[in-house]
Amino acid sequence: MQEAGVLDGDVAVIEKTETATVGDFIAALVDGELTLKELQFDKGKPVLVPHNRHYAPIKPREELAIIGVVKGIIRRYSAKSI
Repeated sequence: MQEAGVLDGDVAVIEKTETATVGDFIAALVDGELTLKELQFDKGKPVLVPHNRHYAPIKPREELAIIGVVKGIIRRYSAKSI
């Protein structure tokens, strides 16, 4: 999610919900794996957009369970990162 401003070490603040709107950043369980992506749809089917050019969009084959919607990001700074 680097290209959306979410970096390694950041903490996502998630509001627990089982529903989301197109364009929401969501925490979801997809085919047995937890992920944080933007929710989009293609021909009525969900597509999870990674916002990192090194990863392809995810089109869930079986399971998609929305855990919650991202409400904020907390960035931790250390002397090494400044």
